[in-house]
Formats: sequence, structure tokens, C-alpha cells
Amino acid sequence: MSSSKYRGRFFYLTNYLFNSFNQPPTPQTVGHLRRYDRNDLTDAFLSAGLTEVTVWSVAVPAANLLFHFSNFFVRNSSEIDKLNQPAREQTRTSGIREIPWKTAFPSSFKLVLNRFTLYPLFVLQRLFYQSSLGLTMIARGKVTKPLRPLPKA
Repeated sequence: MSSSKYRGRFFYLTNYLFNSFNQPPTPQTVGHLRRYDRNDLTDAFLSAGLTEVTVWSVAVPAANLLFHFSNFFVRNSSEIDKLNQPAREQTRTSGIREIPWKTAFPSSFKLVLNRFTLYPLFVLQRLFYQSSLGLTMIARGKVTKPLRPLPKA
């Protein structure tokens, strides 16, 4: 299928950062095989033929503060069993995640975990968009010509 039908549209990629200080089990359980920092992500998008590339550091400071709790919940869930699966299977099932107290909460938590109560955090994270402090980055690039494959990691 040609990428020409996507011309003029934006392409998004979410990247979970990983370095010597940040070695959570989550990227491994979902089959993430490549890691990019802000510059690598920008370069990859540009070399793939995307233009108007923007990279945001997101979920700061909330994700940073909850990082160790998140890892605890992943390690103590059935999600950790995915480490024994082949990378392709991990990637295929990466959107199927029911981790108690990380991705799955009792319905009563809708009273405290909703867009209205979390709005201050949404606003606060915007102060960090241009930083490299986030555990997650989102990149956006515009498709202006047929895309080239991403470079090998």
C-alpha cells in the first residue's frame, strides 16, 4: 500500500525512554525493541521523509513520581509472564494490558481519575514538553512524500 494516501496527514509515535537509570520491565513486556532519545527520534522521523517534526516529553512530573509504583505493579502482575514470549508476540499483545492499580482500577476510581480532576496535571505537563525529563516522548511528523523505512537501530 502506498503512503501517498497519507500525504498531508500527521504520523505519531510514542516512545518509552530507557537508559541506565530507567530500566523498567514495561518496555520489555510489550516487545519494544528500539529506544530513542529526543534527537534520535527527530532524526529517525526526518530520515523517514517526514517534515514538521515535533517531539514532546509527556507525563512529567506525574509519571516520574509514580515510576517505582508502576514497576512494582507490573512485576506483581501476569504482565511479567510476557518476558518469556518472543518479541513479536509481545508487540502483538502490547495493547492488551490489565494491570491492577496501573491500567485497571475499580469503577469507583472514576471519581478521582477523570479529565476534570487530572486537569491540573495536564496543564503542568505542558511546562515540560520541550525537556528531556519525561519517561515517554511523543513525536509528530507530517507526511509530504512517500515514506522511507526507519533506519535500523
